[in-house]
Amino acid sequence: MKNKISDRSREFSQEALQRIEEIQSKYKSCPVYEKLTKEENDALLFNIIQLGNAVAATNYKKFSFYSDAVKYARNDTAHSTKNNPAAINEIYKNVFSWLHSAKKELSENIEKSYSQNKDIRREEKFGTAFSTEEKRKSFVDSVQSSYHNGQFHPSFTDSKENALSKAALSVLNPTDSLQQELLNFAKSQTSLEESIKKDIVEWTEKTNKILEKENPFVDETVFNQQIDPVFPKDLQIGIKKYISGYNKIQSVKTYKPNIDLDFYQNSFEENISTEKKKKSEKAIAEENQILSRNLKAEMQKELIRRKTDWELAQIEKQRKILLKELYEKIEKFKKIFERLKSFTKNFGRLWDLAQGELNDNGFDILEKYAELLQDDEELTALAEMIGRHHQEEQEFHKELRAKIVVETVYNPEPAYKGEIAGLRLSDSLLDALPSELALYNNPSTRQIFKMKYAQKQLLSYSYTRNIEYKKTHEELEEVEVGETIEHKGPMIICVDTSGSMQGTPERVAKTVAFALAQKSLEEERGCYLISFSTGIETMDLSSFNSTDGITNLVKFLRMSFNGGTDANPALNHSVKLLEEKEWKNADVLMISDFVMGKLGVELEGKIKVQQEQKCRFFSLAVTSGGNNEVISTFDKNWIYDTSSKDSSKKLIRQIEEMDNV
Repeated sequence: MKNKISDRSREFSQEALQRIEEIQSKYKSCPVYEKLTKEENDALLFNIIQLGNAVAATNYKKFSFYSDAVKYARNDTAHSTKNNPAAINEIYKNVFSWLHSAKKELSENIEKSYSQNKDIRREEKFGTAFSTEEKRKSFVDSVQSSYHNGQFHPSFTDSKENALSKAALSVLNPTDSLQQELLNFAKSQTSLEESIKKDIVEWTEKTNKILEKENPFVDETVFNQQIDPVFPKDLQIGIKKYISGYNKIQSVKTYKPNIDLDFYQNSFEENISTEKKKKSEKAIAEENQILSRNLKAEMQKELIRRKTDWELAQIEKQRKILLKELYEKIEKFKKIFERLKSFTKNFGRLWDLAQGELNDNGFDILEKYAELLQDDEELTALAEMIGRHHQEEQEFHKELRAKIVVETVYNPEPAYKGEIAGLRLSDSLLDALPSELALYNNPSTRQIFKMKYAQKQLLSYSYTRNIEYKKTHEELEEVEVGETIEHKGPMIICVDTSGSMQGTPERVAKTVAFALAQKSLEEERGCYLISFSTGIETMDLSSFNSTDGITNLVKFLRMSFNGGTDANPALNHSVKLLEEKEWKNADVLMISDFVMGKLGVELEGKIKVQQEQKCRFFSLAVTSGGNNEVISTFDKNWIYDTSSKDSSKKLIRQIEEMDNV
């Protein structure tokens, strides 16, 4: 019964199961409304409503009881049962008819449901930090609950498992105000939830492996297992040798056991002295057996105590590391978020950058070019216009059209139960607001709930019954008429990185490329960068499913411009890309000083073929002295003369004039 719709199916199944257990613990069979007190009926109906809500929240409609349970959600039950014993008895009868089978199906769903996150699912199935799959799932659910509600987990009987769980969940309840602020920020970014949960779940596995690998008590455990209380004579004869061997174990030396070994050694030695020969052999054997049994018990007890203390200390050490690393990671993510939020809408992808894949120098260079765009208004306008020109705008016109409006009018009748009309104070659990009922679920506020219930001060819904009728009238509406807007296509940017581009041309080329890459990442459009001098280097800047796009952009912005100029390899590679499905119909922009030789005849032919297929080739020349024969190959050509103070304004006018043609 794996629920593929809601990743929280198991959590809500457990909540529903808890409601069933509460009901069954009090009622072995179906109760009768008239035989229960008002408080008992209210409490039972409350549990039935909460059961219905939990089942509905699983969103798992294959439950045989799903429709029956869901119809008892808050509003439906509240509307139909107040002061209606017959209706309530019918609900009791129906619920108790499927309660037992529901318990079984919910348990099966809990057993068979796994997290939809593949990393967390792997830990649920194969993790070693918790001894059973049930415990592993329970821990994952407690992480989910703690992340949303700040609630802690149920205790595990095993001390190590309990300590691991408690330590892991404690990081979601920080005492430091700055960390709490960071956690609140993380919770505001819904895409981060799975990443944070995964880090916490994987921490338990990592910490458990550390405990197993660094366990200093392995030799002592083996030593203790070799003690056999059935043969006390062996201990009696070789007690000195035995205790000496025990004291040589490294864990005994490092973590001193609280055992009076001298007492045991002396007691055994006395039993073989001549003074003790007066005792019968049977009495001596019994005494030795008691001594050996007690010695083994003390050794085992001290082993468990010292090992537990060591594990707790190691877990606490690793917890502090997790706490520090997690909130440093959130803090770094927040910084990345602020710096790169203009690059992508999928902020969950930026979590990987917080792992340290992009260092501060990388962020600094992104900020540098972002500031260049911000400070140079004309260059900003230039980049924006190139980006807009890259995709033709859709034309619309507006028309006025008549339409018939059917309006529903209601006449309220307050004396009857119907739709919600407002709020009131009451002691009705059926009408109480969820926020009031939440007081009961929290042990720290349960007394407040009881007091408000007793004083009839629960904030509750007020209802009226509305009689509806229809009336019609004619209205004019303004509608937009036009063709469907096409999705914006990909861009291929060829940037000349030869030595002649150093200085202002390099700054202009990088800034324009930066702006177009930023736009493509923001709009999730394909963007491919080809840097060329005598050879080429290619980078896909539109890797939306990873951080590669941003990382590649930083790599390009760091690049030094040097070498000769040959545009043929870059344009040849562009043409090959245009033949691929992913880059079909892309527009090509070349940024260069165009101080280069002419293009090959075969390449010019390939470019013409693509132009006939509606692919456009643009050129941005950062000097006025380029090779006009090469420039003429492109559909549209812009000149940014870096030697002119008004170069940006002139270029903008060029683009505007071309757009108006």
